[in-house]
Amino acid sequence: LQAANATLSNLGGLGVDRFQALVTPPQASVLSVGSVKRRPIAVPGGVGSALTVTVGLTVDHRVADGACGARLLAGLDRALAHWPNHPPAT
Repeated sequence: LQAANATLSNLGGLGVDRFQALVTPPQASVLSVGSVKRRPIAVPGGVGSALTVTVGLTVDHRVADGACGARLLAGLDRALAHWPNHPPAT
């Protein structure tokens, strides 16, 4: 695939919680981002809440394998967990 590119698709601003985008040429991958919402999470001793977002990644496996995508998502997870002024779980 010559001149392949990556695309960011953000439907969170439209109230969409999660979605899976399709790869269409010349895309090699699409990162889909849903809405940021306060949701219940497990905390020591019970249940709390935190701002969360659902992110999906679709990759054309002719360009990259799943391990590359997994590393990208893991890095994004780490970055968002340590975001400046990230509100703590309550």
